[in-house]
Amino acid sequence: LEKLKKWDAEMLREGFLDELTFTQAVNYFTDQQIEIPSEFRFKSILVDEYQDLSTFDIKFLNELVLEKKNGLFLTGDVAQKINAKQFDIMKVVPRELLVDRRLLKNYRNSKQILDMAYSMVEKVLNLDRDHTGSHSDIDKILKPELADKESAMPFLIKCNDPIVAAWKYMQDWKEGGNAPFTTCILTVDPKQISTAEILSRLPSGAEARILDGDYMEHPEKFVVAELEQVKGFEFMQVIILGAENGIFPPQLKDAEIRLEDHERDLFKLYVGITRARDEVRFIYQEEPSPFLSLVKEKMTELE
Repeated sequence: LEKLKKWDAEMLREGFLDELTFTQAVNYFTDQQIEIPSEFRFKSILVDEYQDLSTFDIKFLNELVLEKKNGLFLTGDVAQKINAKQFDIMKVVPRELLVDRRLLKNYRNSKQILDMAYSMVEKVLNLDRDHTGSHSDIDKILKPELADKESAMPFLIKCNDPIVAAWKYMQDWKEGGNAPFTTCILTVDPKQISTAEILSRLPSGAEARILDGDYMEHPEKFVVAELEQVKGFEFMQVIILGAENGIFPPQLKDAEIRLEDHERDLFKLYVGITRARDEVRFIYQEEPSPFLSLVKEKMTELE
C-alpha cells in the first residue's frame, strides 16, 4: 500500500494519470455528475494504445469533444492489449460515425518474426489463419505476409546458464558493429530471473541499464527489461529469458495446464517477441515454454 501511495504521489507531481487512476477519475466525475468546464473540451482527441482503455473510458473522452464527427481518433494494436478491460466501441460511437482504417504494412518486424509470433497465437487459441471464429480481434493483427523485410528465423537455444549465454550474444552483437542500445535482454518472469540478477552478472567492461524512456540517450549501454516494461519500445535484437515449461505460463504444481486459459500471458509474450525488428533469441535451460513448443518448426534450434 505504501508503494501504491508513493506511485500515486509521483504521478500527481508529474501531471500524469495511469490507466487505473484515469478510470477512477472518470468514475468520480460520472458519479458526482460534475459539469465539464468548456476549457476541457476539445475539437478532437487522439488516443494512442486505445486497446488498454475500457468502454467506460472512451465514453467519457467522447463527452470531451465538441463535435462527434471526427471527434475521437483511436490508434492501437489489439495484439498488445495488456489490461483486461471490457471494450466495445459500438456502445460509444454510432456506426454511421465510425471509420475504420488499418495499416496493411508492417515496417518493424521481419516476416520470419511475425510468422513465428502469429503462428503461436493461432495454435494456442486453435484458430485458422483465414477464419478466426470467436476471437475476432486476432483478425486485426498484421499477418506475416504484410511484413516489409526478411530475416533469420527466431532462435530457440538450450544451455546450462541462460544469463551467461545471453550476455555472450549481447557482446557478439556489439562486436558485429551494432550499438549496444539496439539489443535487449528480456525476462518473462522476474521472480525466476530478475533484472537485478541479470545486471549483477554483466561482463567486465560492458555497460547496461534498466529500460526506461531515456534509454536511447545512452547508445553505449545494453538494455535489460521485464516483459511488462517493453510495450511501446523496439530493438533490433531481443533475447528472451525465462520462457520455460512450468514457469511461463505459470503452472500450479501437478496441475494440468490449458494454454487457451492463459490468453493474457500469450499476448504479453507476443508483445515481447514483436519488440524485435531483426532477431529474436529464446534461451532456456530445461524445456521450453509450451507456447514455444507449439511452433518449433518456425524457429532454429541450437544447443
